[in-house]
Amino acid sequence: MKNNQIKGFALGAVSACLVMGVAYSTVDASRNITVQDGIRIQMNNTAFVPKDAKGNPVSPFLYNGTTYVPMRPLCEAIGMTVSYDAKTKTVSLTAPNATTPNTGTTPNTGTTPNVGDTTGGAATGTPITDENAKVAALGDAGVTASDAKFEKCELKQENGKSVYEIEFTASGKKYEYQIDATTGTIVKKDNKEDSSSPSSSAKLSESEAKDIASKKAGVSSPKFTKCELGDDHGKAVYEIEFTSGSTKYEYKIDANSGSVISSDKEKEEKEDKDDKD
Repeated sequence: MKNNQIKGFALGAVSACLVMGVAYSTVDASRNITVQDGIRIQMNNTAFVPKDAKGNPVSPFLYNGTTYVPMRPLCEAIGMTVSYDAKTKTVSLTAPNATTPNTGTTPNTGTTPNVGDTTGGAATGTPITDENAKVAALGDAGVTASDAKFEKCELKQENGKSVYEIEFTASGKKYEYQIDATTGTIVKKDNKEDSSSPSSSAKLSESEAKDIASKKAGVSSPKFTKCELGDDHGKAVYEIEFTSGSTKYEYKIDANSGSVISSDKEKEEKEDKDDKD
C-alpha cells in the first residue's frame, strides 16, 4: 500500500475522534491470522515510526484489505490522551479541548481560541487552530505530545501571511517552527541542543520514566498527575506523581540510569459524610 494511502487512513481515522472523547472496549478473543508487513506511515510528509511506551517500534500491518495501526502512538502524536482501564478492558481517547461537532455550515475548530490571539481562529479567518499547528510541528519532529514541553505558540503576521510561531523542547532538544495558519504547511523549522535544560543530559523519555515508576509501585493502571524533568544537585531527574485507587505515589527517577532516587506513598483520606451528619 502506498505511503499516501496509509497517511490518509491514519489521519482520517484520527480526525473522526478529534471532536470528542471516545472509548473503545475489547473482548476476550484470539485467532491465528496471516498478515502483510512492511506497511509505512507518513505524517505531514515525514516518515512516522510508531513506538510503544518503552520506545520499541510497533509495526502496522495489512489484513484482508484493512490496514491496522497501533492506536496509542498514533493518537499521542496528534495530541490526544490515551488511557486504558484494565478492569473494563476499555481504551479511552480524549482530544485536547474537544467540543461537540457543528451542525451548521461553519467549520468547527474543535479547540479553544488560539494562544496569543483573543478572537480565535474562525474569527480571524485562519482555517487551522493552534492545536492543529502543534500537531503539525510534533509530527514533523517525530515527537509525541506527552514528551514535548511547549514554550511558545503565537499567531503572527510575517510578510503578509498568518503564521504560528511554535517553540517546544523534548529529549534535550529545542524545536522552533513556523506553521502557515491557512494551509498548515511548515514555513520554517530548526532544532538544536537545549543546553539550558537538564533534559539535555537525559537519556530516558517521560514515558519510560513513568513506566519505571509504575512498575516499581506494582500499579498496572496509574493516573499520572505530574511528570517533570528537573535538576537535583546537578543531576537530571524526573519527579513523578500518580494515584491508584485511594493511594498517592511520589517518585524521583534518575533520568539517565532509570534508578529510583526516592519514593513515597500515602492513602488519600476521604471524609465520611455519614459521620459528619
